[in-house]
Amino acid sequence: MMQILKKPIFKYVLTTLFFISVLLSLRSLWSEVFRTAEHPDAVQGVLDMRGWPFEESPTIALNGEWEFYPGELVSHEDIARMSTKRPHFIQVPGDWRSAFPAGSESSFGYGTYRLRILIDKPLDQPYAFWFRDLEAHPPLKSTVR
Repeated sequence: MMQILKKPIFKYVLTTLFFISVLLSLRSLWSEVFRTAEHPDAVQGVLDMRGWPFEESPTIALNGEWEFYPGELVSHEDIARMSTKRPHFIQVPGDWRSAFPAGSESSFGYGTYRLRILIDKPLDQPYAFWFRDLEAHPPLKSTVR
């Protein structure tokens, strides 16, 4: 009786391991085929992409240090007028709690993220931004100049 029970369990374990190995192989292949090119990270709210061949690498992660204005919803014009107020710089992707006042335990709040992207020449074609994994659904405004 014991040998009869062991055969189906062994079969299920092998089938499960085979299925997991196929999934991991497909994930690895996907990562190789659709690899994001290595590029510089944003520093102090500026991503310098001058000299970058955009035609050869259509996807670029906008990771790095972004300007962050906690508790404020500001426009480009507002930021130009606030020359005396220094923004906080936070790592994106990352946690924004360090930018809020000390003693603020909650991660709930609002603020304005800002990243300037420097390019060599005017854009020949429209470029799009894809924001994934947003924890909330705030109004989103992107300005291309």
